[in-house]
Amino acid sequence: MKRDDIDFIKVAVVMFFFFYIGILVGNIFNWLNIDITGFSLTDWAVTDLSIKLFMSLLAGVIYFGYLESDFFKFKEKSKELFKKSIHYFGVIIGIKFLVAILITIVTVAYGLEVPQSQNQSTIDSLAQAAPVLIVISSLIFAPFLEEVIFRMGLYKIIKQKHIFILVSGLIFGLMHIFPTNLPLAVAIMQSITYVSIGFALAYIYVKEQNIYLVMIVHALNNLFGLVLMLLFL
Repeated sequence: MKRDDIDFIKVAVVMFFFFYIGILVGNIFNWLNIDITGFSLTDWAVTDLSIKLFMSLLAGVIYFGYLESDFFKFKEKSKELFKKSIHYFGVIIGIKFLVAILITIVTVAYGLEVPQSQNQSTIDSLAQAAPVLIVISSLIFAPFLEEVIFRMGLYKIIKQKHIFILVSGLIFGLMHIFPTNLPLAVAIMQSITYVSIGFALAYIYVKEQNIYLVMIVHALNNLFGLVLMLLFL
């Protein structure tokens, strides 16, 4: 089997589990006669962390060879790449700031009310109930899992850099918002920030060719969000 075919199967498998594992876990709970309607926020935080742990192990096994190669490359230039990650983190904060201004201008001009995204609301609620678990999930498992799938995995099958950045950014951004019951215009406004971050992370991966650097930038961005959230709780 050709390398391209193998890489396609790999990304298809991890994406299938990533997008459908919630349904699979729900069916397992039903089979075990576990009533999830009685779950507390802490129960959901434990479940979320367990799912991310399983998915990270799965992605790690599937992409072990690529991850090992990038790890040794990162180790050789760790100081330089750490400095670059701080620089790129600053760039992403700048992008988020500019996007926030744009969204504010558009919402005021068209009289739209854009509430906090469901994804962020869920994180906020879980963080209040189980802050340690959410910190572990947001700073370790989420950056690892999402970067392996939406950057490393996709880049192995989409060789054209500009198309990869477009596809990676759109999938990464939109999956943080959709599916949703919100009006389409509101959902699109909510997705702009996530899509912009997705584009930036994809660009960084294309430029630096090391997934661990991108994971660090992703983790720093999540840390920044968590700190702001905890300050305003």
